[in-house]
Amino acid sequence: MKSKQSFRDRLICFIFGIPGSLDEYKRSQIDRVGNNCFLALLGFLIVSGIFFIGFTGTLLDHNWGMLYLFLNFMFILLLLGWYVTPTFKKLGITTQELSEDELKGFKWRAGKITLFQSMILSVTMWIVYGLSASAVDVTSFIHSLFSENGLLWLGLFFIIYWLASWSRMLSRTKMAK
Repeated sequence: MKSKQSFRDRLICFIFGIPGSLDEYKRSQIDRVGNNCFLALLGFLIVSGIFFIGFTGTLLDHNWGMLYLFLNFMFILLLLGWYVTPTFKKLGITTQELSEDELKGFKWRAGKITLFQSMILSVTMWIVYGLSASAVDVTSFIHSLFSENGLLWLGLFFIIYWLASWSRMLSRTKMAK
């Protein structure tokens, strides 16, 4: 008989890529890591918010707003890359043992998934850039999207999102012996 999982457990398994069902050990470790990440994010947002509010009067350019969003996303990616993923790998929560054929298929599938995710996220941030630029400046939305800064932000977001998600997907697999 299949055990029923709550929506929270299924969501946690989907977000972190945990194979199988959650037992009490995995759930307690995930809660511990989540609490530590929440405290780190809260501290970062408080410090960066105070810094950004302090300089808002002198820095009214929309590039500073995009820089603030970019720094927040970079901190989240660094937190995932330097704390969450290695901790889960050390605890053995997200590690999947795959055969050689399954590993090739997983890398191909992971490449397509990460490429799609990075395209969606980078285009979303590109549109946010265009909206913020047209709200601050008197330029049109389309003109601000296809300016040099707009295309630079699009490329920068795409490369960073793709590298972060690709390395995270590859760090979750290991070859079966």
